[in-house]
Amino acid sequence: MKQCPNCEHSAKDDDAFCLMCGTPLSSVFAVNELEAPVSAEQKDQADAITEVPETLEPTIQANGLPLKPEQFDTAVIAPEPVETTVRQPAKNNFTFLNTGVGIIVAVLLPAVAVFLIIQNRYPFVFNAAQFALLTLISIAIALTTRAKGPDFSIGAVIATAPVFMAFIFLYTESLLISILLTICAYAVFGLLNGILATYLKIPVIVLTLLTGLIVKGVSYFVIFGDYIGANITPPQFSLEAPVLPIIAAVVFIAAFLFVLFSRLGTPIFKRDDKSKLSYMFAYVSSAVIASGTGILLLWGNLGGAAYTMLESETYVIFAFAVLISSRAFDNKFAPVPLCLLPAVVWVLMQNALIPALFGLHGIAVGQYVTGGGLAFIMLIIAYACRCKRKDSKYAASNDISLMQ
Repeated sequence: MKQCPNCEHSAKDDDAFCLMCGTPLSSVFAVNELEAPVSAEQKDQADAITEVPETLEPTIQANGLPLKPEQFDTAVIAPEPVETTVRQPAKNNFTFLNTGVGIIVAVLLPAVAVFLIIQNRYPFVFNAAQFALLTLISIAIALTTRAKGPDFSIGAVIATAPVFMAFIFLYTESLLISILLTICAYAVFGLLNGILATYLKIPVIVLTLLTGLIVKGVSYFVIFGDYIGANITPPQFSLEAPVLPIIAAVVFIAAFLFVLFSRLGTPIFKRDDKSKLSYMFAYVSSAVIASGTGILLLWGNLGGAAYTMLESETYVIFAFAVLISSRAFDNKFAPVPLCLLPAVVWVLMQNALIPALFGLHGIAVGQYVTGGGLAFIMLIIAYACRCKRKDSKYAASNDISLMQ
């Protein structure tokens, strides 16, 4: 017995068409047949009936109804339309607003600073210790910016690391052990930030500002609590002139290799969520660098370099804005070398521009006014860098913003 594929009516084995709806009953239309012996004569008859042109094999009209037997000779079935999607070639979406402006500003900042120094004829001596410390901070913010977002707890870590080092020194009476334990403690703090930002996907700016406030609160409790009071006075250690630049150079090379050979160097628009380990380690590295910088700053007997950190949060914002001011910097080569630019500008500003503009008695005010103004301008440029192209024919994944 045969079964019609259209109306499921039973038919005889030698029937060529369904008696109810007229649908052809042959093997061409994949009709379910019971396994029964077929004679040679029946096979020849079936073959003769089913010999139809290839264009007539489908027997369903456009309206979904089956063709009648008398329509087989004249019916022409139009081929089904094939969907063809033509994708536009992927482009980098580089424009003057999101790329060129940041490059121009990156060149003009040190040039204008040097020009103003020359015009004011103020005696200027480049402070290598300041430059090294600021470079370390820039590297810390660059690593986290290349991960899930900037770590704005760096300023709190720099301010509180010497406090916890002194607290540990009171019980260990060993300078080396207190330094190592402090750095390890802040490494755990960075790991916590990395886990929360990477796995729980908490907005990094909000997260790091909150954890920074918590760290500062704990340090105030340590300073003003009944356990220690004013007894936090570990002995200072002196650093020779070239030691701090050497430390900064070693960290610079290590950070450059880290970005070069990890997912941190992958442009933002090409990334996925498979390399969470690299992002977590970026926050650990940032906390270690920031805590080491704080210890060097307060207990390293660096003299004039100490006042550079009076507005460390402002410098963190400025360095972050410089790093994301142009999409041309979104690669594996530019981020770490670019850390030198904000450090150079900040040293020129603090050692020449501010004394020339505000005088020796207005240095403290000038630091906040000039530093805050520079940070605000760079934030505007960084925001402009996030603007997309006006045309929408390219995929949104081609947006190469350094903010996530």
